[in-house]
Amino acid sequence: MPISPFLSCRVYATRLPFAVLLLCAWFVASAGAQSNCTSGSGTCADSFNSNGVVAALSTYNPSWTKTGGTADAYTTGTKSIAIGGSNYAYYAFAPSSADVSQITVAASATKASYAREACVRLSASGGYCVGFSASNNGYYGGCYVERGGQYLGNGGCGMLSATTMHSLAIAASGTNSVVLTVSVDGVQTGTVTDSGGTLPTSHPGVGLNGDGTTANSQIIDWQDHQGFTPATLAALEATSPYACTSGSGSCFDNFTGQSKALLPQYNTAWSKATGTADALLTGSRSVQLNGKSYAYYLYTPSTSDTSQITVTAAAQAQAYTREACVRLQPNGVGYCVGLGASVNGAYAGCYIAKGGLFLSNVSCGTPSSGASHTLAMVASGTQPVVLQVFLDGVPAKAVTDYFPLPKSHPGIGFVSDGTLADTDMSAWRDYRELATAVPPSFSPAAGTYNSVQTVTISSPASTANIHYTLDGSVPTAVSPLYSH
Repeated sequence: MPISPFLSCRVYATRLPFAVLLLCAWFVASAGAQSNCTSGSGTCADSFNSNGVVAALSTYNPSWTKTGGTADAYTTGTKSIAIGGSNYAYYAFAPSSADVSQITVAASATKASYAREACVRLSASGGYCVGFSASNNGYYGGCYVERGGQYLGNGGCGMLSATTMHSLAIAASGTNSVVLTVSVDGVQTGTVTDSGGTLPTSHPGVGLNGDGTTANSQIIDWQDHQGFTPATLAALEATSPYACTSGSGSCFDNFTGQSKALLPQYNTAWSKATGTADALLTGSRSVQLNGKSYAYYLYTPSTSDTSQITVTAAAQAQAYTREACVRLQPNGVGYCVGLGASVNGAYAGCYIAKGGLFLSNVSCGTPSSGASHTLAMVASGTQPVVLQVFLDGVPAKAVTDYFPLPKSHPGIGFVSDGTLADTDMSAWRDYRELATAVPPSFSPAAGTYNSVQTVTISSPASTANIHYTLDGSVPTAVSPLYSH
C-alpha cells in the first residue's frame, strides 16, 4: 500500500472478530476525500470533509472529474458540496466504474426548484441521474430519472418531506436494455427502463442544478455500492430490518415505521426499561419523545457493550437529550451518553449518566446543534469499567467507573424538555468494532516522510481484518479493507 508524503496514521483495533482499524489523515487539501478505492469495487465514498475550506470540488479531491456544467460545484467547509446561482454541474468519480450511486441530500427550503442528483454512467455525453422534484409547501413532488439532462421516467418516490435529509440512490443494470432502480432512504421506490440507445458503463457521480437561491442545494455525502445495490439493501431491510445474532454487534434500527407507532409495537426487539411516557415513530425514519417526560429502551437481541445513535439537528436553545446507552437493565439502570443542552446553536459538550444520575462530563467540544451527529459509547471491563465516548467517530476522553454495572443490553434514552418534538433520533446500532483488541504493528513506524513509503501492517491475530481511512475519520467495518 503506497503512502505519499505527509501522511500520518494511527490505529483503532477491535475485539472479536479481531478487526483492526487503521486511521490515516492527510495534511493537504484533499483531507476528507476517500479516493483510494479499488476501481469498480463499490467501496468509493466522499463525505466532502474539506476541514472548513471552501474550494472547487475537483481541487478539493482530484478524483472528481467535471463532465459538464456552467459553473463549478464547491465544498461548503461543513462536510457538504453545493452550487451557486442558476448554474448546473455534473461530476464523475474517476476511480470507480460501479453502476450504483447514492447521495445524501440536505434538508431543503419549503419551496425550491434546485436539484441534487445521484448519477451513473456519467461521461461528456451525459449519464443517468435521479433527483427529487421541486419542493413546495415543504414536500418534494416525487422523484425523476433523466438521461443526459432529459426526463426519462418517474422514480416512484411519491411525496416526501423536503425539510428532512434523505438518501437517494440509483442502480443501473443491463446493456441493450438498461434497468434503473431508484431507492429512497434504503427502500426501493421504482424502476425506469431505457430500451433504446442505452449508455455504456463508465463512472458514477453527482449532479447539482441551482435555482438562484442561496445554496441549501447541498449534498452531504456520496458513495457507490457495487454488489450491494439499493435493491439489495431494500430487500434486506424489508425481510429482516432488525435481525441480528444475539451479542453479535450487528444489530441496528433505522426507525422506518409508520407515524405515531409505539417503539416496541413497531419493533418488538425494543423493551421499555423505564420512563414516564412512550417514544413514538415519526413516519420519517426517526423516533422521538414528546412533553416533559423521559423513556429508556433496551434492545433485547443484543448483549453488545456498544451503542451508537444518530441525533438530528436541534433547536438553537433546548434542554432535551437523546442518549446512547449500554448495560441497560429492565429497571432502567445503565450507562448513557448524551450531548449537553443547546445554547446559541451549540451543544455544551457531552456527559455520561449512570442510572439516570450524572456520572461525569466528557470533553467532546461544543459541536453545532444545527447539524446531525453520531454519538457512541463503548464499555469495557468488569472491575473497573472504562466508558469510551465517540462523537462523529472521533474518540473523546474515557471515563472510569470503579463501581461498575454488569453487562446486559445496549439501547437508547430520551429526556424531553416539553418543546415540540425535535428530540428526533434517526438511527441506532451497536458497534462491536469500536471495542478494544490487540493492536497491530507497522513497518515503517507512523510519522512524516519526505519520500514515498510502502507501509506493511501485521496483526497477532491471524484472522484480522484491517480497515483504514484517508480522511481523518475513524474507520469502521465498511471502510476500505487493507490487503497484504
